[in-house]
Amino acid sequence: MGIVLMRSTTSHAFTKLMRQSFPEQTKTLELNTFLLNYVLSNPLVNVALMSLQSIEDVEWTNTVSDRISDRLDLKAFH
Repeated sequence: MGIVLMRSTTSHAFTKLMRQSFPEQTKTLELNTFLLNYVLSNPLVNVALMSLQSIEDVEWTNTVSDRISDRLDLKAFH
């Protein structure tokens, strides 16, 4: 058994909330990169389904997911 998360970045709900709540702080923040790293940082998550509608989407997803050093320490958040 495994855990699959869908729409890690495509629902845009979190991105819209952050940009509305913190417009100045999020101007230079790459929220989709943060979101994918947040999802992949959870040791209970086995797969994060991503929208891959272009080769750029595939390359971006591969780049972000391959950077293991960018994972977040979720224990520090909770």
